[in-house]
Formats: sequence, C-alpha cells, structure tokens
Amino acid sequence: YQRVIEHCRDYEEPMVRALYGLGRQCALSGERDCAEQHLEQLITNYPQVTHVDDALFYLGHLYRVVGDEEAELGIAERCLALENDGDMWREAVWRTVRSRLEHGETDIATTLLERSLAAFDWDPTYYSQGRFEYVLGQLYEAESPKDAVALWTTGIARYPLSFYARRMCERTERL
Repeated sequence: YQRVIEHCRDYEEPMVRALYGLGRQCALSGERDCAEQHLEQLITNYPQVTHVDDALFYLGHLYRVVGDEEAELGIAERCLALENDGDMWREAVWRTVRSRLEHGETDIATTLLERSLAAFDWDPTYYSQGRFEYVLGQLYEAESPKDAVALWTTGIARYPLSFYARRMCERTERL
C-alpha cells in the first residue's frame, strides 16, 4: 500500500484503495497515528467515494478499542453528517450506541438513535433492519410505553420480515 501511496498520487482509484487498505490495517492493529493519517487523508481528499463511511467505521472501531470515548462520539457525529448514504455509517453509529449503553449512558445512546432514524428512511442491510427502532423503543418503554409501541409499529411496517420485526411484535404484545 505504501508504494502505491508514494508513487500513484495522480490515480484516484489505486490511491483510494491503498489509503483505505493501509488505514484499515492500521486501525485493526491499533496503530492510531497510521490509521488516522491514511483514513483521514482518504476522507479529506476523496469525499465523494464510497469508502468514506468505511473509513469512519474503522476510525470509530480504533477509538473504541483504545478507550477514546470523545473521539468515538466525534466519529458518530461525522457519520450522521454524511451526505452520501453508504453501507457502514449505520454500523459505526450502532457500535457507538452499544458502547454508550454498556457504559450506562442511555441519554447519549437515545439521541444517537433518534438522529440516525431521522437521517434515513430505509436500512438496506437485511440483518440490521429494525434494529434502531427496536432498541430505541426499549429505551422509551419505561417512561413512555405509547411512544415505544408507536416506534415498534413503524418498524414492523417498514421491515415486516426482519428479525427485529419479530422482536418488536413480541414486545408490543406484552404491553
């Protein structure tokens, strides 16, 4: 990757692939400086490519692993501000939500889920369809069961064949 980055600056596709490949590799191995350098260069120099949300995903992963909660939340914010609808920004935000829930920070998790649902009409990833609605409904359930049921009903209608639709049906039947 380094050779391509050094010698192919005039060629977008190989540069994007090399920056992404090296940045991802560095992020997964915990090399913060290397990951930030290459993934941020990708995001800055090639904002139109589909790799941007993937780059943010791996930066979020890195920050979560090293325990930099502020940087991780910053990545979630950047994901929510993306103009392009990629396949990984939802997963990046979801992992931040899950991390905040594990730390007992339900207000932050709730806000991220609400903003995510406002940012997209449809989740094209089959395995996660309805996940945001389901978890947000769980967070609403104690204080406002009506809001939880309304959210779950919307999720069921939107993703009727998903795993989470089944879970939302079960929850609404209990209320």
